[in-house]
Amino acid sequence: MANPSTGFHVTATRGFERPGAIGQVADNSPHNRGRDLINTNPQAVQVSSATFSTGPQPSYTFEVGGIPFTWTPASAPATDADTAAEFTTWWNSQPILRAWMEATNPGAPSAVVVLTGQNVGMVIDLDNPSAGLAFATTSAAAEADAVEFARALVATGYATPADAQLDPNGTILAGVVASLGAMTAQDDVFTVAGMAGGTLLISVEIVGIDEPIAVLVDFNTSIDQTLDDAETVLLAALADLEQAPGAGAFADALVDVEGPTTSGNAGELAIMAAVDGVEIKTSMTHDVVGAGYAAITKSSNVGLASSLPRAFAGVSKRATDEVPSQVGASSSSYAANSGVRVLADGPIWVESDQSPAWGDKVWIGMDAGAGEAGRFFNSPGANRIPVPASLARWLYSARSGEGDEAAVVRILASV
Repeated sequence: MANPSTGFHVTATRGFERPGAIGQVADNSPHNRGRDLINTNPQAVQVSSATFSTGPQPSYTFEVGGIPFTWTPASAPATDADTAAEFTTWWNSQPILRAWMEATNPGAPSAVVVLTGQNVGMVIDLDNPSAGLAFATTSAAAEADAVEFARALVATGYATPADAQLDPNGTILAGVVASLGAMTAQDDVFTVAGMAGGTLLISVEIVGIDEPIAVLVDFNTSIDQTLDDAETVLLAALADLEQAPGAGAFADALVDVEGPTTSGNAGELAIMAAVDGVEIKTSMTHDVVGAGYAAITKSSNVGLASSLPRAFAGVSKRATDEVPSQVGASSSSYAANSGVRVLADGPIWVESDQSPAWGDKVWIGMDAGAGEAGRFFNSPGANRIPVPASLARWLYSARSGEGDEAAVVRILASV
């Protein structure tokens, strides 16, 4: 309402728009859209084995999770395979052991017992086996990483009963922080046959930079030589794109090209994302006078698993009821295998020491080792991916309510 003495409306006073904390929604508009994700990937249960050898022993001693056990076969097994079969039955009858790992035996004749963890991320130590018994771990336990506030997330598919303790029905989307390990690299391969002349027209567009490169490559001696020429021309064009107005730098750090000489595959030209999560659009056509068009086939793995723009699920919101995920940590985050509150559509406060301005391009960091995974930037850099303006754009920069360097980014999730 307006103040009758001054005529000023409260929303006209900048002081009423208080900077928020990192991960806080910047504008509580009814048009904002939130969602929940389950942070369940990447993760794995431990898979180990118990191998019996040197013939049956009177008893076996070992430690599981630091607890000592002694097992004496109830029967008199004749072979190591018989011992393994009886050990499987005994293991599964022990409440503690069965709660940690399930034992299976492939069947006679097999002296190996497979021990499969019951909980993702839980490491079970198997130590000090006695004579005739050896433990080995074939698949290490892995737990999903904690999710900090204001991090870009990518969807990994709907949760399943096997990997989601919070959603056994598989009705909530699973997601993780955008990072190199969360995605695969796009690989487009063109195979050319039957070309004896004419010209190849090849185009490459990096989604987010949205400035296509188009090159013409004349036939040169052979198909392989022509495709090697195409590699040289495309790499030069990508390097030139660094200087193109508004395109941003690092274009040739986002895409790699390999001709037959480089890849070792005759008749093939590979155009690949150099950073996991970069999406590229590619095409190749043949222009020839008269008959004799080349046969060109294309294979590509582009999809949700290889494209950050396609899999972008939103930004993790601040939650005051979350506790630090690590002992001694000073800030809260969403723990592994838990629900994550996400802003899918709207403005949100994120970390930024770059002072982005209205309309600046958004780049998302992918390198967890550099501390940039899921963070937002307004300039290119190693392992940063450009995002189309339809998915994210900078609004303004200021200090957050907690004194952190921050800025507001407007996002619209693609899934």
